[in-house]
Amino acid sequence: MQKLLAKADDGIIHLPPKDYNEMVVDNPRPYDVVTMFTVKHGCIQCDDVYTEFTGAAYSYNKAVAKLDTPVFFTVVYYTKDQTVREIFGKNKFKTVPYITASRV
Repeated sequence: MQKLLAKADDGIIHLPPKDYNEMVVDNPRPYDVVTMFTVKHGCIQCDDVYTEFTGAAYSYNKAVAKLDTPVFFTVVYYTKDQTVREIFGKNKFKTVPYITASRV
């Protein structure tokens, strides 16, 4: 996750769908994850929530970055890719945006 965060220009990891189960669902892992499920285009509300999400990630990491359990903020975009469709379907997401937290 640290490597992906280093590539993130806004503090949000654009999580590759192929890595979702390993990095978010599977336990144990040494960190918590907050994930926004959304679309890239055509959703004004999603854009507004994403802006707030980046602000929350920034504020959270500045305020509590020294916690024993790190927290990573990620985003998964809906596409026609089968892996993405399975993630959304398994979680029963029928609308976007949707924000989840996955704790250790």
